[in-house]
Amino acid sequence: MKKIMLILMLVFVSSLSYAENWTYVGIDNEGTSYYVNSSSIKVNESYGGNSVTNISAEIKLDNKNNSESYIISRVRFYETGWKELESLYVYHRGTGKVIQREDYYDGPKEQMDPNSIDYKISNNLFAQYKERVKKEKEEMKKKANEYKHPKPTFIGEFVAGLFFSIIGFLFYLYKRKNSK
Repeated sequence: MKKIMLILMLVFVSSLSYAENWTYVGIDNEGTSYYVNSSSIKVNESYGGNSVTNISAEIKLDNKNNSESYIISRVRFYETGWKELESLYVYHRGTGKVIQREDYYDGPKEQMDPNSIDYKISNNLFAQYKERVKKEKEEMKKKANEYKHPKPTFIGEFVAGLFFSIIGFLFYLYKRKNSK
């Protein structure tokens, strides 16, 4: 009994080692459902020159009419409306084992059709990325403004008040002495 519990715990812990967070995106005309693994999203930002910001992510294609397999591919989406296939894995639906594996080191690039689900995924990923960049910039501005204008502290206000009270009292004594 202890061995069975130990084996079950090992299986459970090993399943947690690679976090997958599949988000449903939509379905195409042929009945294939598309999912994006949010945990797999990687952004390569452009820094001038000819480079273009691109985002790569794992996409799961699952056609329920195909009872034998499903596909997980890594696709790189470019801001310019192009996509590049990086890898394609076909998994057996029952066992989850890889049936076919293709890795593309300089994968085929193709222009996306504005009506395609790939285009929808790309737009969604870039919209999320731009929103994240916008929030990061706002946070940095907020921190910069806080640095420029530090908030007064109780001790700072107390010291300033004590200083001006002493100056005021000395001024009062000086006026009183000169008025006699």
